[in-house]
Parts: sequence; structure tokens; C-alpha cells
Amino acid sequence: MQDTTAVLVVEDDASVRDVLDMVFAQEPGIYYTIAAGGANGIAKLAEGPPDVILTDLLMPRVSGVEVIQYARERYPGIPIIAFSAKPVGDLEGTEQRIGGELVSFLSKPFDLTELLERVRVLAAERSWRANIGT
Repeated sequence: MQDTTAVLVVEDDASVRDVLDMVFAQEPGIYYTIAAGGANGIAKLAEGPPDVILTDLLMPRVSGVEVIQYARERYPGIPIIAFSAKPVGDLEGTEQRIGGELVSFLSKPFDLTELLERVRVLAAERSWRANIGT
């Protein structure tokens, strides 16, 4: 198991980005990049895959669903945690299919301890990297 985890955070709301910045900055072994919105997230993904993607679903211009679709086209199987302030049925704490592949889902506001645990669990599963040759 690798000692470090690379996380890409894609969020349009500055206050949520600030909270996630504070949380991840205090976590040893988690290295993170924050993208302000979907277009910036896709640009970061074009540079290479992180170990886990954390993305808001509802963003203007380029949505989280578009970020997820882009990520899955380039990096099949990459672990993704999606979140939204809007209720999406009874999805809290479950995995959902977006673009045919499972995505872990959280509703805002989410429990930060649970978020960190999910990031670590998903990052530990690295078999998807064999699909991209890295």
C-alpha cells in the first residue's frame, strides 16, 4: 500500500473549497489539488490522474457529471466521490452509477471524518491504474 494519496477536489463554491483545503492540509499523507469548477477540474485531469476525485455534481457551465464522464473516459475505474447540496433521492452513503460506473455519493453538508475515511479506503484500491498503464 502506498503511503501518500493524491486527491483532486472539484468545487465551484469558494467556502466549501476553503473548508476542504483546511481539512486536507491537516491530513498527513494526503496531497491535494483544488480546482475551482468543472472546467478547471477537467484541465487538471488532463495533466494526469489523482488517486481519488472528489467533485460537486451541480456546478455552472461544466457539471460534476461531465467531470466524472471525462475522468472515466480517460481513467476507467478511477475512484470518485460525488457530492451535492440538492437531495438526490435516498442516495446518501451509497454508491451510484454515473456513466455506467459506480461513484460514491455524499450529500452536503457531509461529515468530514466520513469523507476522509472514504478517501483513504478508495485510494487504497489502486487496481484501476492497470487500465491506464501507470
